[in-house]
Amino acid sequence: GKTRTPGSVRCGTAPPNCRLPCSRPRPPVCPHPCRYLCHTDECPPCAVLINKMCAGGHKELRNIMCSSRSASCGVTCNLPLSCGQHKCNRPCHGGSCLVPTTVPAVPTSSTSSSSSNGPNANGKGCGRRCDLARIDCGHPCKALCHPDKFCPTLEPCNEKITIHCPCGRKTSPSVCSVSTASTKAALVCDDQCEIAQRNSRFREALQLDNKTNTNVIPY
Repeated sequence: GKTRTPGSVRCGTAPPNCRLPCSRPRPPVCPHPCRYLCHTDECPPCAVLINKMCAGGHKELRNIMCSSRSASCGVTCNLPLSCGQHKCNRPCHGGSCLVPTTVPAVPTSSTSSSSSNGPNANGKGCGRRCDLARIDCGHPCKALCHPDKFCPTLEPCNEKITIHCPCGRKTSPSVCSVSTASTKAALVCDDQCEIAQRNSRFREALQLDNKTNTNVIPY
């Protein structure tokens, strides 16, 4: 508004060519005037570098553009989610802690027996996997977050484990498969296990180390 065309002009005449700075005030969130030359369109975003708190409120960041609405510091958010059981594991962010379901989960049974994991009062799941320890086998619960329900124990646990025979000689990869309607699988000792146990008793009686060659008779 500092440069004017003298005299009367016809309606629709283009504004005069002004070489002065714009200096129009910006919204209350920005105290810096526009530094561009005079223009008729909307002022560009403010490019002044300032110190600003990160989006998650963890620490103050330096040299952030004033017009930047949010800046991430990269630290894990760690704010409690709506379920009251998990925390946000996303990097520092603005807005709500929306958690996409990226971890496969087992659907929660409508009829599940009681466990030591009590329900949460708000009853709102966050969409992540529960991961609380199952009361029947101790492995993490793989159902979706269910703060209003007990961890399901009717569905067999599908955690990958290694099972052993009673003496520990035989091992085999397996799946836990424990539920309230089943028991944990186990291996049965065989003849080789009995031989190994007998040899172990002999070595213990003769006070021989397991690495000692029993074919050599010491003099």
